[in-house]
Amino acid sequence: MSKQRVNMDLDKELWKQVGITAIELGIQKREVVEKSLKEFIEKNDNKKEESR
Repeated sequence: MSKQRVNMDLDKELWKQVGITAIELGIQKREVVEKSLKEFIEKNDNKKEESR
C-alpha cells in the first residue's frame, strides 16, 4: 500500500476530540482517520447498491 500525505484544515475542537479518543483507545490519529474513511466508503457503496 502506498501512502499519500494530505494537508487540510479541520475544525480544531473535532481534531482535539480525535486525539483524545485515539489516546483512550491506544491508537494513532492516523488510524482513526483511515478507519473512518474506510467506513464512509463502505457505507456509501452500500447505499449505491441499494438504489440500483
